[in-house]
Amino acid sequence: MPIRTIEKYTRELEHVAELSDAATFYHSRLWIESLTAVFPRMSFRCLVSHSGDDMSGFLPYFIVRRGPIRSAWSLPFGTYGGPVALDSESAPDLIDKFANRVSSTGVLKAGWVDYSNLGHWSPGAGWSRRVLQTHLIDISGGFEALWQEKFEHQRRKRARRAERMGVSVRRTSSSRDLRSFYGIYSDRIDQWGSGVRYPQSLFAYLLERGGDSVRLYVAEHEDSIVGGHFNFYFKDTVTAWMGVTTRESNPLQAGTLLYIQCLRDACEEGYRIYNLGGSLNKQSLIDFKESLGGMPYEYCQYTRRSILAKAAAQFKRTGG
Repeated sequence: MPIRTIEKYTRELEHVAELSDAATFYHSRLWIESLTAVFPRMSFRCLVSHSGDDMSGFLPYFIVRRGPIRSAWSLPFGTYGGPVALDSESAPDLIDKFANRVSSTGVLKAGWVDYSNLGHWSPGAGWSRRVLQTHLIDISGGFEALWQEKFEHQRRKRARRAERMGVSVRRTSSSRDLRSFYGIYSDRIDQWGSGVRYPQSLFAYLLERGGDSVRLYVAEHEDSIVGGHFNFYFKDTVTAWMGVTTRESNPLQAGTLLYIQCLRDACEEGYRIYNLGGSLNKQSLIDFKESLGGMPYEYCQYTRRSILAKAAAQFKRTGG
């Protein structure tokens, strides 16, 4: 099967992504172009397969440069990447091509995320496999069924308490509200002491160009924004990409009410799956997601480090 490399997101890629069950928001034009625009050290590449005259699949990735060091990821920041295909043959061929490419072109680190659990690729020498987890809520039955059958009793009580205490939630696209949300997000990243800090320009790019596929919800109390959720909407799935509230608002249960409103709107608009995202192995966060009806979903990440990269890591660990 012929496979070629392209460096720009095309209408043909959009078409395949719309048709393939393996495609996520992170395979969309909007996400790819947002990374290209905001991160100048990242260069988009895409392996494309064909069946006859028609595109049968693609595997997007970015070359990330830090000085002389190059890495390749599908996709950066641990987001869902990997192949998107319209037949059973294209996906393994694309993965093999990617593995061969990064093994022979001076790339020190490489990785791809198999969110769809393709299950028909055996990593070769130098590749390691790691199981990751998210939580999914089936919202196809509508909000009333979700509220009565999947939300824990205490979660419903806390949502009502938030409303009684004057917390409200609204969708917004204003730059002022985005700045308030980003300020809370930055403070929480500092408090957690871990995690990727995305620049405000990435949020702004997505919100300005995303239409209904990118939404910002904010929670307010006494005319002040105390939290927000930044969500992605693609085909039948909502992905809760980033959700934060101030530490001081915890007694108000603003985080609970944010989820409730986002879930209510998603149900009313006919979405089927609500992806709550990873939990960083924090049991309290896992418990919270399961109290909303979230069910664990496991998928795999494959990574490869070159001999030079392993040597550099060992050197750093030993302080040599």
